[in-house]
Amino acid sequence: MAATPEMVHKIDLAGEFSGISDDIIQCIIDDDAVPRVGEIWGDCRDQATALMAAHILARRLKGSSAPAGPVVSQSAGGLSRTYAGPSGPGISDNLLMSTTYGQDYLALAAKIPTTPLTLCG
Repeated sequence: MAATPEMVHKIDLAGEFSGISDDIIQCIIDDDAVPRVGEIWGDCRDQATALMAAHILARRLKGSSAPAGPVVSQSAGGLSRTYAGPSGPGISDNLLMSTTYGQDYLALAAKIPTTPLTLCG
């Protein structure tokens, strides 16, 4: 079994992808998510791929100017907000932390042992 648009819609509890066609979601899965996920996931690969696809979709819906890191400072009078930018070896983790789907992907990754035998759950 491979990741499907239905899997992406299932994890989209907020319904933010409801207006996106299954063809576009499948394209994101095939062209963007699958190459990024890799082979280490074992039985969790489809779930990881669906989470990565949802993360990519959410980032694209936010636009390229969306902040990529956590808020590190705020001001009220001048309406200023500063975000931590990605830096160093954790750049991909910073980007993944910018969406709930990316955070779920990282949480799933933390459960994956370094041996080839993995169980999803």
